[in-house]
Amino acid sequence: MLPEQHLVDAGYVDAELLVASQMEYGVDLVGPTGKDHRWQSREKTGHALRHFSLDWEHEQAHCPQGHTSSSWTPTTTRGQEVIKIKFAYTTCGACPMRAQCTQSKRRTLTVRRREASEALEAARQREQTEEFTQLYDQRAGIEGTHAQGVRRMGLRRSR
Repeated sequence: MLPEQHLVDAGYVDAELLVASQMEYGVDLVGPTGKDHRWQSREKTGHALRHFSLDWEHEQAHCPQGHTSSSWTPTTTRGQEVIKIKFAYTTCGACPMRAQCTQSKRRTLTVRRREASEALEAARQREQTEEFTQLYDQRAGIEGTHAQGVRRMGLRRSR
């Protein structure tokens, strides 16, 4: 019997695993999601991926300035299905907000396939709620018990 929810650490909260665990096993993975470490998000002064709107039906992205992407290309990167979205050189080159958006001549976005992107976004939204905090506090008890066993009883060195 599988649980309805599985409390996991950040290493298991991947977009593809969120989808696969739900589809294959009916198990909801609950844990902290990976953060966007690109400079636009990190510095909080630029246009990060979350500021772009994705139109999955028309295979287009819209930037915060209202410009529409020029290409939408499904591909595989490091064994994962992704979509490379590019904006035209002419669009980005003339944009007054280019310095807050990209350091190259045009903006390129890389997103997961639709199901994975939506699952990851839903997990990030859930992570901001009080219910998530209360639920995930149970994981802290698990980690504390495990850490104590490692430190005091040498669990990693046991036979």
